[in-house]
Amino acid sequence: MADKSIIDQHGRTYAPLDNAFVQNLDGYFEALRREAPVCYSPDNDLWLVSRYEDIMTVLKDPLTYSSAHSIAPFDAVPAQVESILSEGLPRTRMLMGEEPERHRLLRPAVRSAFSTRRVASMERSIAELAGELVDSFVDAGGADIISQFAYPLPMTVITDLLGVPRADRAKVKAGHDHTIAALFSGPIPLDQRLHAAHGSVEYQRYLLSLINDRRTAPRDDFVTDLVNATDGNGDRLDDAELVWLMFLMISGGHETTSSMIGTTLWLLLNDQAQYQKVLAQPDQIAPALEEMLRHTNPLLTLRRTTTRQVELAGVSIPAQAHLGLLHGSGNLDERIYSEPSRFDISRTTVGRPHLSFGHGIHFCVGAHLARLEGKVALEVLLNRLPRLRLGSNSKPTFQPHPLFHSLTRLEVAWDAERAR
Repeated sequence: MADKSIIDQHGRTYAPLDNAFVQNLDGYFEALRREAPVCYSPDNDLWLVSRYEDIMTVLKDPLTYSSAHSIAPFDAVPAQVESILSEGLPRTRMLMGEEPERHRLLRPAVRSAFSTRRVASMERSIAELAGELVDSFVDAGGADIISQFAYPLPMTVITDLLGVPRADRAKVKAGHDHTIAALFSGPIPLDQRLHAAHGSVEYQRYLLSLINDRRTAPRDDFVTDLVNATDGNGDRLDDAELVWLMFLMISGGHETTSSMIGTTLWLLLNDQAQYQKVLAQPDQIAPALEEMLRHTNPLLTLRRTTTRQVELAGVSIPAQAHLGLLHGSGNLDERIYSEPSRFDISRTTVGRPHLSFGHGIHFCVGAHLARLEGKVALEVLLNRLPRLRLGSNSKPTFQPHPLFHSLTRLEVAWDAERAR
């Protein structure tokens, strides 16, 4: 059981940018659930919500718990950085931060990109792309599966879906990372954040150029769908809404999926009994992915803001307070799941689904695509790489990050002479 000193050491401060904190995240979550399930973290002005039922209470009531600031910057953006960012497009709430009425108008346009028809038609191309990535390193007998496979696969899939030229993928990746660093980096050197802000503005201009291209030359892609989308009054989305929606789709479409692929493989290779079960029964890949999402949520937290004074788990919270929903902690709640820290692909969660894709009106629209990518990715790896195992330098390290919970590297090895 986690020691209360974990909370004492951090003063109930949620510190995802602290390396030691991130490596012991589950222990901190357990201590919070036991000692302070709803508590105020003064250093980041967040009311932390760590138990499953309390998180669900919030997610089920979007009127009381507004999502208007759900992806706000982790800290105050320096004035010099804001000055540079002002040269770009105004930051809108994007889809995740829209209030229920506006959200209902925008969501169909976004959902069209992830329609059952479109996603199903992508399975073959995803498998081909995964095969090409394996071809690039299969003869080496070892690889960092994160940088060489788990990251480029979802990045290429989502940019293909959006209609971004593959030749521009590196530019898009750099622009995305600049935007994350400028807005969500926390305390990094100012010169780095200023550089990131310039890169973010250039990225916004690039995305706007794609939008303007689709206005003059429509295609069968997501950007065209967004350009043509209208709200209940027949009005189209403006430039800022379009650009920031694209940013959100690219970010959500590759960061968490990459983590899902890499972390699922790591958990399986750490447990030979379950790994052999998946090898013998490929239909167990899907349950393995779901259990990974419960066990090690790729997304650390999303925010909500109270629209009135509320009481949650017996704690009084004022109006306009910012809540940090710790989905990963809710997924490990011992009140909901038996032996929650154990990775078990045979676990049944009927009636108690994991929180990793959210719930209600903000349930992740890309969940179906993410699950398909994860399934195909693991099928290709397990079929192509015989006697797949952890490499000699495979100690996992999770990257300190304000938004995402992902492995920095995962060294694996296989018998190259038997590889296909």
